[in-house]
Amino acid sequence: MSDIHGNLPALEQLLKKERFDKLVFLGDAVDYGPWPTEVIDILREEADHAVMGNHDSAVAFRIDCMCSQEMHPISVWTREQTLEWYSKEHLDWLRNLPIEKSLEFDGIKIYIVHASPKNHLYGYLKPDMNNDEILKLVNDMSAYDYVLTAHSHRPFIRKFSGFTLVNDGSVGQPRDGNPMLAYAVLDTKKDKIEIKRMDYPRDVVIHKLKELNWPRKLVDLIEKGRT
Repeated sequence: MSDIHGNLPALEQLLKKERFDKLVFLGDAVDYGPWPTEVIDILREEADHAVMGNHDSAVAFRIDCMCSQEMHPISVWTREQTLEWYSKEHLDWLRNLPIEKSLEFDGIKIYIVHASPKNHLYGYLKPDMNNDEILKLVNDMSAYDYVLTAHSHRPFIRKFSGFTLVNDGSVGQPRDGNPMLAYAVLDTKKDKIEIKRMDYPRDVVIHKLKELNWPRKLVDLIEKGRT
């Protein structure tokens, strides 16, 4: 799972309803949502493996997140609102996240990264890209069975020669027109992966955003899964 972006109700619903043996987090715990520290607290306890996202990096090191032009202003604004909320322990956890990682479960080799193998924090992989466009951002990953990515908030699965590329979408802020949270489940016994969607109490998030008087665009993203 990935791209929780401070959406605590979405994360709690996923952990309550989905059964898993290992939890792999592909980055972006923070920004946009009003519960970034609570999300970090849960991930510190629950995530078996995790990598850094561009927003995690922006908060940890006080640098630009380099996100899309459409979302950049609101990202900067929400980051400024929340920076004082983080403890030293929260920031240390974000700073110490690796930017890529290799895993193996039941003989299945997996590479995890937030954005893309060629551009770990900032390279967008989207479902409307053709295979040639994707491969330019991926390199030869045939040493792995699965390459797990995130960042675009738009889930898809694409099979290439030697490996399967997966973008798990977003738990906290889907942007594919479906407001239900998105994540992926890998069954290592069957060597099968699928994208799953789950509803969650979006009204709680919307109420909190309105209570804080945060930008309407954030409410639209939670309500509609798009701006």
